[in-house]
Amino acid sequence: MEEVIKHMHIKHHPADPSKQPKEMSKFAAEFIGTFMLVFTVCLNNTTKNLGTELSTALGIFGPLSIACVLMVLIYALGSISGAHLNPAVTVTCYLQEAITMKEGMAYIIVQSAAGVLAGLSTILLDGYADSSKGNSVGPRTGDFAVGAPLVEFLYTFLLCFVVLNVAVADKTKGNNYYGVAIGFVVIAGGYGGGYVSGGAFNPAVTLGCNFMGFNPQNPYLNFFYVPVYIAAQFAGALLAPVALHIVRPETKLPPKHVNALTQFFYKVEAMFDAEDTSEFLGAMFISLGICLNGIAAKDNVDNGGNPGASLSVGAHLVCMVFALGDVSGGLFNPAVTLAYVGRFHGTGCGVGKDKLQDFKTSPKETFKYLIAQILGAIAGMGLTILVWLFDGLQAIPSIQPQPVGGGNSTNPIDHTPGQAFFAETFGTFLFCYVVLCISTTFTPLKEFKGLAIGCAYIAGGYAFGPLSGGILNPAITIAACVVNLSAVTQPKIPLLFVVGELLGGVLAAVAFRFLTHAHEFEMDGEGEPEGYERLTLPEGYVPVSATA
Repeated sequence: MEEVIKHMHIKHHPADPSKQPKEMSKFAAEFIGTFMLVFTVCLNNTTKNLGTELSTALGIFGPLSIACVLMVLIYALGSISGAHLNPAVTVTCYLQEAITMKEGMAYIIVQSAAGVLAGLSTILLDGYADSSKGNSVGPRTGDFAVGAPLVEFLYTFLLCFVVLNVAVADKTKGNNYYGVAIGFVVIAGGYGGGYVSGGAFNPAVTLGCNFMGFNPQNPYLNFFYVPVYIAAQFAGALLAPVALHIVRPETKLPPKHVNALTQFFYKVEAMFDAEDTSEFLGAMFISLGICLNGIAAKDNVDNGGNPGASLSVGAHLVCMVFALGDVSGGLFNPAVTLAYVGRFHGTGCGVGKDKLQDFKTSPKETFKYLIAQILGAIAGMGLTILVWLFDGLQAIPSIQPQPVGGGNSTNPIDHTPGQAFFAETFGTFLFCYVVLCISTTFTPLKEFKGLAIGCAYIAGGYAFGPLSGGILNPAITIAACVVNLSAVTQPKIPLLFVVGELLGGVLAAVAFRFLTHAHEFEMDGEGEPEGYERLTLPEGYVPVSATA
């Protein structure tokens, strides 16, 4: 290997400030990266002007294409400029003192210029885009005048929050998954959220798409939503550090660096529990993703539904597990919580102090996690109702067996409740079992943990979703029943779903503990699973594994 390096004339410089990238290199990296990102977004949008079948086929992969270019640009340019490629990300990094004000303002100017140039470059390739086909900046219809900016706010917040957790927080620096975590936010919001607002989540993208969809006959219409979207996106960037300080109190800046207002926010942030807030936020965004994607599929059922739904929901898991996995364990699901409890029962181990642990040691943590997850799911559904409020369509997907044949209105026959029950049971089993196997062993998966967990949901969602909807999460099922009162009007089906999902978690713990990983419980006294803590046991209590 040394001979190859010598042959390629590669030199590795020490960490010397004089060898670090100069300002011009940083600005060039931000310009090139932002231009290519926005150019990719605009070119994907032009597929809406193609023939119906081709535009539909290409549109399915639009968010994936954008997520991929964002991910690779972050990996390519992160060592040069930090690869913000987004004025909102620059603002949120400035608030966390990851960049100076002078440099941050220069970044924003460069990013905005690159976004505008990318939009104009798209015009050279494709002409003015037809704003009637959804290429201009703004909501899909006038019914989303409030919902579209709300979506932009929520997913820009999520993007900035993930950036802060995986790339700025000291505890997570040095990882190799930061690009995947950030890129998957685009997939998370690009399908269900993008169906409402277009899915910009970036002021530079907003500017570029505005110029790409510019209508010379009615220019004022184009500019109306630009400041609204940009304001919503910057609002998300402002809120992200607040959430960061709650889940990671150590990231708060020293008091001498902050003003009286910020110190007031610090006092408010201290009122929230880090682990419970982590589980709440994760469950909230997963619930929001399931609802937005489900309702987008329902609204578009005669045109193929929403083929990217399970991919989008899985992407929510990917970015949230990467962002918060080391805070609370990144469970976000009562079935996973139940599986963890079964796996750790009698071992004296757990995620950590004041976190989920052996039920015999501290049962209250289990109940706190369950409550946070259910409340988060309800909050996600409440946000979905706000997004779809003025459209008039029921914004909470119903918990029920799915129609045979993909839900076409000409084929109303549903799968049976028994089929839906077993779909939820085995889908949840698959998901929970994968989580246990990669997260709770003595040699857990590290860099790819979030990706594996998200892909487990994607697999279950596409495999079992056509039968039951692919919920695979009791918190979502319970929240949906609470919001739409189906637990009162038609309790049998929701109860069947919850039982199936919880049963899947139990079966996962049983299979892990007694079938495939029994050897893990014969290793007592040799330490504990990496990343998990040996906890103080009640006096006189002997772990089960110690007597095996």
